[in-house]
Amino acid sequence: MKLTDFFIGGRQFFGFLIPGVIWLLAFFPIAFSEPLEYSFNSMGFMEIVLFFFIAYIAGAAIESLSFKISVKISAILHHDHVSNEKNDKDYFPLSISPSLINRCRKIAAKNVASSGMINNMSNREFSQYCKLSVIENSATYGSKISEYESEINLLAMLPVPLIIFAISFVLFSCQITSISHLSINNVLISLFALILSILLLYRLHPLRCEEAKWWFHFYLMIEDKIDNRR
Repeated sequence: MKLTDFFIGGRQFFGFLIPGVIWLLAFFPIAFSEPLEYSFNSMGFMEIVLFFFIAYIAGAAIESLSFKISVKISAILHHDHVSNEKNDKDYFPLSISPSLINRCRKIAAKNVASSGMINNMSNREFSQYCKLSVIENSATYGSKISEYESEINLLAMLPVPLIIFAISFVLFSCQITSISHLSINNVLISLFALILSILLLYRLHPLRCEEAKWWFHFYLMIEDKIDNRR
């Protein structure tokens, strides 16, 4: 066991903990009829630790669902579509150039004993094949892919809980006061959460498309280098 095992990395912090905190901030007023900030004032140290532990678990549990919803909404915002092929659990963007994919398939088919395996892969499956090949053969390109994934995880994990938080905040505020008497602070907080979620969603799909294209481009670069060595 290493010392780093006791700490959470950037993916866990931005992908699990922060979204989990936002989820709890959203549902706490509905469940307990008071804002979480009021309860924090009476919480002890262990209760606060327990709160963040529950937030981490909640964020991890809902990660997959939040990711899928964000990806689909982001694609709609850009008038694009995402693949619903049987094994395309990450919803491969359909705007990726077919000629680029087919070029990579032809090269991969030459390097694999069974070319039928390559041809039978869905676009998403084949993109993962290219991605793994890049990671295995180039530390430089692999680190670039990791940078893309870190940013994508950040963009994809936050929009859904932010939207739920904004709706929950307004609904709770309406319970304790009429709509006409909503405070400007409540309105601004909700608007900020909605605007931030829209900005994140609008950036998400282009970044995923860019990452997917680089999987194939990096794969072609690596294969060219291998051919030059032969």
